Amino acid sequence: MIHQFEEWGYDIKGVPYSFHRSLCENLGYPDLNNCPATPLPVWGVNGIMMWIGAWSLRYASPSVGGANYYGMVMFNSLTHVMRAILDGEYNAGLLSTLISFMPASYYFYSAMLAEKKLKTAGIARSFVIGIVGHLLWILPYIWIDKGYISEITACAIQVLNTLMLHVVNIPI
Repeated sequence: MIHQFEEWGYDIKGVPYSFHRSLCENLGYPDLNNCPATPLPVWGVNGIMMWIGAWSLRYASPSVGGANYYGMVMFNSLTHVMRAILDGEYNAGLLSTLISFMPASYYFYSAMLAEKKLKTAGIARSFVIGIVGHLLWILPYIWIDKGYISEITACAIQVLNTLMLHVVNIPI
C-alpha cells in the first residue's frame, strides 16, 4: 500500500495526488476539473482492484493468483520506469516500484521457478494478464470521456478486472 500512498497521497517531493495530475495530463486533460479520472473510478481501481484484489489473492494458488497479481505489479513497474526514462525525471510511484514492487516480483518469480510451481510460460501469462489488467484500468477513463459508460460502469469494470486475476488460471 506504500505504492498507493506514493501515487495518490503524497509523492516523495511532497506533492499531493501527483499521480492523478499526471494521469489526467497523459489522457489529454491538463485541467483536473475536466478529467474523466474522477474520484469514483479512481476508488474503483485503488479500493477494489488493488486493495481487495491483493488481499484476496493471498488465498489463491501462488502459481495462479500470485502470478497474475505479480503480472499486474511488473507491468505497472515497467510503466513507471519507462516513464521516468522517457521524461528524465521522477514520477509518483517510481520510488516504491524500485524498492518494493520490482524486488518482490523478482523474488516471487524466482521462488516459483525454483520450486517448479511456475514455468516461464506462466510468467508470460501473468505478464499478459498485467497488460490486459492495465488496459481495463485505463480504457474506462477514455470511455467515460466519450460518453460510452458511466462512472458506476467504470467501477464495475474494476470488479471484473479483479475477478480476472482469480479466474484466469491456465496451469502453465
